[in-house]
Amino acid sequence: LVDDDLIEENAALIDRTENPSAAGEVFDTLFTKLWHSDESGVSDERGNVQARVFTGWYHISAVLPDGTRIESEAYIPKADRSMRIILQTTAAEAK
Repeated sequence: LVDDDLIEENAALIDRTENPSAAGEVFDTLFTKLWHSDESGVSDERGNVQARVFTGWYHISAVLPDGTRIESEAYIPKADRSMRIILQTTAAEAK
């Protein structure tokens, strides 16, 4: 929405030239840098990896030593404790 479409013109996310406004820049920064988690890690000897994430939906993938890639999606609810997400290959994926 551009400033002509809004009661509060400072709330526009893009300007008339379709470039991000000041509010749009702030929103983009919050979304891509603060609210976005992009973690990677190497597992320990038991195959565990730890990451700190926020509440929300996540696309999770793992590459096994043989090169097999496992992908899953998970919703992480608001929690005050650690959670464990287990990825397993199925017989079809292992082929």
